[in-house]
This record gives sequence, structure tokens and C-alpha cells, in this order.
Amino acid sequence: MKLIKTSSGKRLQILFKDWKRIGERAGWSVEAARGEIQSTRPDLDLETEIQKAIVPLERRLKSLKTLKNPSNVDPRTFSNLLEGDLKNVLLATDESLGLLPSGKISGDLRASLKRFLTTPPVPPTGSMAKLKSVARQISLITNLLGTLDHRPIVSRIIPQLRNGLNNLRNKTGPVPKAEYLNRVIILIAQMFPKKISTPGGNISVEQLEQILNNYLSTPPDSHPRESEVQEIVRSIMHIVMRSACTLTAILKFASGGIRISKDQWIRMGTRNNWFIRLAEEKRPFKIAVDFDGTIAEHAEFPTIGPPVPDAFMWLRKFQKWGDVIILFTMRSGDELENAVEYCRKHGLEFDGINEDPDQSEWTDSPKAYANIYVDDLGAGCPLLEENRERPCVDWSRVGPMIARMRKAHT
Repeated sequence: MKLIKTSSGKRLQILFKDWKRIGERAGWSVEAARGEIQSTRPDLDLETEIQKAIVPLERRLKSLKTLKNPSNVDPRTFSNLLEGDLKNVLLATDESLGLLPSGKISGDLRASLKRFLTTPPVPPTGSMAKLKSVARQISLITNLLGTLDHRPIVSRIIPQLRNGLNNLRNKTGPVPKAEYLNRVIILIAQMFPKKISTPGGNISVEQLEQILNNYLSTPPDSHPRESEVQEIVRSIMHIVMRSACTLTAILKFASGGIRISKDQWIRMGTRNNWFIRLAEEKRPFKIAVDFDGTIAEHAEFPTIGPPVPDAFMWLRKFQKWGDVIILFTMRSGDELENAVEYCRKHGLEFDGINEDPDQSEWTDSPKAYANIYVDDLGAGCPLLEENRERPCVDWSRVGPMIARMRKAHT
């Protein structure tokens, strides 16, 4: 996380590891999983929804019958209207549909509408039979079923796939893999329902990729232009799966793993002002210090020499300011224990010994992470050399230098 300057002013840049760290600490993953990922089956009274839908459908049918030339009516317009009128009826009867917290429907609403229009009502009489009769009359007058059939849809959906491919090629930001792949699957399912169907629910990017790979492995025989469709889908998958910007947080809990996409973090972060809270969070300044020649003057190993002038004064001061002090030394075993006890007697208790206590969360590297390393053997480190066989760190110069650096960091 860092504040960067742009031509339009200052902008906070938040790294993926910041989101993951804050999300794990505050338990936002559970909220994201419940609020953004899962769809629910609404508790709807079917008879009530049927009565609500019959009134607008009868009105549309009446207006259609008054037209002199109903063949000029755009069936796609009535397809959208029917989807809106019958939405709650389809939600109540079709288990493949669900409702997201945002109010949007998960699943293929158009395929559900087609099944509704082409399946006979059960029972054959009653309010459902009346509703289906009115909807079917509208679909016959407007040739609606023709637009829902997979063959005529191919020519209409190919431009949508091409537009998606062009958008991907021009996209400079992160690519939401699951969103793109799921959208492609929905479009293909409308064209070739016998070859591929929408998975429904929430599945991983790997599963979506497998569904599309299975489709691409089938011969293009359902439609003369299916080979063209497969070529576009193959190009889309190549770009989406190659994207290194689409990062998915795998937040592990005792019950398993929950996958939270970067876009979901951003939506939730914007809504709940987590950006501001993250910006205000103060991350500690970490100082890794050597022992011999840095904290204690050189002596014949493993003997510990006297303290380096001002070393403990500055290190205790940094620790009092909230900095993390890490002992970074070649000493080990008893010699290391003696060095730790030596510092403890001088009022310095280390936060980490040869490791940063937090870095295991984001790296397996054996190197101890720090914002600055202080070592008498470091190139350019100011040294005290007078009256000494081996020089040691000059803390009168190093201390103020670190103080300036930590001030810029915080």
C-alpha cells in the first residue's frame, strides 16, 4: 500500500497482499462469501405471482391483436418484456435460477423462459394453464420462440463474443476471470444447449475453464458458424487465463477455503470505506541489526565485547516508537543465546531473531524482511575506527539516518 502522485492528484494504491491481510484479520471473507457469492432461492407464493403476471400479459396480448402487421414487431423486445413479467413465476418454479443479494438473477433466465413456453402446464387447467396460454399466444404472434431457438441466435451472439474479445484486448486493468468465463458459457449455452449448459451456483475458475475446454474439444457440427464461435472462445480463454492481473484470494479456514475475487474485495471495500481504514492503518517500521560490530564491539569469538556507543540508546528508542527490531546475526546455539541475554540485560528485547515474525504469511524465503539493515560489514555503513582493531557501527550517524527514514515511511 502506498500513496502515489498522479496528474490529477494523489491516489492510494492498494496491493493484493494488503487486501488479503486485512481481510483475514477482520473476517471480511465470511461477509464476502455470504454477501457477494451465494445466491438464494426466494420464498415466493406461486399463485400470487401468477395473478400478478397475468394482468400485464393480457394487456400486451390485446395490444398485439390490434396490430395490422404484427410481423414487424421485434421479437427480442417482447422476449425482454416477458422475462420481466414472468421473472418471479420463473424464480418460483425453476430451481436452476437464484437471486443474488444485489437483486440480480443467477442462472440462464432466457433458457428458463423457453422451457416455460414449450412445456405443457401441470395441471392442464387453472391459473398456471391460463398464464402459459397467454404467454404462448404472445410468442406465436411475435415469433418469439424463433429468437429463443439456438440456430437463429448464433448470428446475433457472435458479435457479442467479438465485442468481449475486443474489450479484453484493449483492457489495461485486472481481468475478472470467473466473470468473463461465466459470461461466455451463458452465451454458448443459448446457442448450443445440447453441447453445454450453464453450471449455476458458484464454481471455481478452474471448473469454468474445464467446461469451456470440454466444449472446444467437441467437433463444430451444430451450426455452420460454430467453428467461428469456437475460434473466438479459444482467443478469449487464451487472454483471460494468461492474465496475471486477475488475482484470487484463497482465504483458508478450518472448514475449508473460500475464494474471493479481487473485484469483490474492491466492491466491498468501496462500500464499507475499507480504503480509508487501510490507509490510516500504520504498519511498523522494521529494523534488522547485526550483533558483533553493530550492537557489541568485536572481540575474540565467541566472547562478547563492550556495547557499541549509543547502540542500545537508539535501538530502545526505535522500539519505544513502535518499530520492530530483528536480530540478524550469524551466531547460533549457545553463542546466540548469550547475545540475546546480553541485549536483554541492556533493556533490549528483540521482536524477531533471524526472521521477521510476520513474513511467513506472504513468503517462504529464509531471508528476514526489514525496511533497513544495519551491519558493520554493510557497504557504505558509517563506522567508528579510532583505537579499534576492527571498526564498529557509528550510531551517532546511523541513528539519525534511520530516524529520518522511518519518518518518511510512517
